Amino acid sequence: MLAEDLTIPNFAQVLRARTVTLLQSLNTLAGPRVFDTRTVPVSAQDSPCLLVYIDDESLQWIGDAPRQYDATAKLTIVGYVSGAPSVDVETQTEQLSLEIRSLLNYVAFIAPPVQRVRAIDKKFSIKADADVFEGYAIYVFDMNWTEVFEPMLAPFSGSVPPGAYGAPLTETDLTVETATGEVLTGATIVFPLS
Repeated sequence: MLAEDLTIPNFAQVLRARTVTLLQSLNTLAGPRVFDTRTVPVSAQDSPCLLVYIDDESLQWIGDAPRQYDATAKLTIVGYVSGAPSVDVETQTEQLSLEIRSLLNYVAFIAPPVQRVRAIDKKFSIKADADVFEGYAIYVFDMNWTEVFEPMLAPFSGSVPPGAYGAPLTETDLTVETATGEVLTGATIVFPLS
């Protein structure tokens, strides 16, 4: 495998980027303050905002020819509000919560390969520190799709006859030893090209 092949983003990364783009374009309370990060901003100008990230990505083998995997990733969106008084923070956090949930209406646009959203977990909290209140609406969307990995021709480190590398196999000669020790030779197996 070539080094540059390792930098190709997987679908979970694409899903996260598309989600950020969609949320930035919608008329949410966060406006353009949609961040591709787990870290809550410390600046008061960044509130309210949305944070988008992927957690717990997994692949489970489901078949070969070509190799297929059942893929899941937890798309996490955090609505964050900071300020005072607590009533405003709670109201704005509830508004962001509704806006995040409406993302289900857009799954087909941001993630066409997603076959289902298996589960949605929601957490809601308001925290107080002196006269500053923080509101969190956290949604975890359990996204599921099938990933297909096509076979790739990898560099071969042995001796390869000229013209053999990458050439389709059309026929082979067969030598078989029977259970009684008799050796049968001269059979040819022809492989169809389609």
